[in-house]
Amino acid sequence: MSDEKGREVDIPGTKVREVDMSSVKEVDMSSAQASEAVTSSTKVREVGMFGAKVREVFIPGTKAREVDMSSATVIEIGMSREKISEVDMSGTKV
Repeated sequence: MSDEKGREVDIPGTKVREVDMSSVKEVDMSSAQASEAVTSSTKVREVGMFGAKVREVFIPGTKAREVDMSSATVIEIGMSREKISEVDMSGTKV
């Protein structure tokens, strides 16, 4: 960890001295299993469902440009801000 001036901070009792993620360009989650993915504030450029292949994900406020989840299992996708207020069934036959 670092303090406000960017100096190295030693936390007593831990083995953590400094974690610098300022230059992270790619996050590899190819062996992860995502149990919940909330996309309400992110911009997803391409999402291939049913095969759970996320090609490119842009996360605002970070430098992450690509998240590889080619072998991940997506169980739930939360779209909490999306509301369906009307369903048009005028062309259907029962």
